[in-house]
Amino acid sequence: MATQASDLQTPWRPPVRVIGSRRRRRTVQARLRSGVLEVLVPESMPQREREQWVEVLRSRIERQLQRAQPTADRLEDRAHLPNRRAFARPLPRASATGAIPLPGQPAAAPDDE
Repeated sequence: MATQASDLQTPWRPPVRVIGSRRRRRTVQARLRSGVLEVLVPESMPQREREQWVEVLRSRIERQLQRAQPTADRLEDRAHLPNRRAFARPLPRASATGAIPLPGQPAAAPDDE
C-alpha cells in the first residue's frame, strides 16, 4: 500500500499537495488522503517556509505510520518495558496455556481425580 511507511531505509516521499487558506493564520496541518500528503498552510506563508513545513510534517506522518504497524520485536519490547522499569528483571515466558508461573508456586496444579 502506498500510504504505509513500513520497511523504510530511505525517507518516505509521498505525493504532496500544499493547500493555502486565507482563513488560516498561524497554524499548519498535515493529513494523508488516498496516499497524498495534504499540507494545510496560511495563504500568506512564503514558499520557502512552506517547503520547510512540508518536510517537518512529512517526517511526523512517517513516524506515525511506522508506530501504527509495530513489529513483533517492538511489541515484545513494549510488553517487557513496564516490568523492566518496576523490577529490573525479565518477565518469565508464558507457557502454552498462557499462564505465567509466579515465584514460589508449583509449576502445575495437581489433578483431582
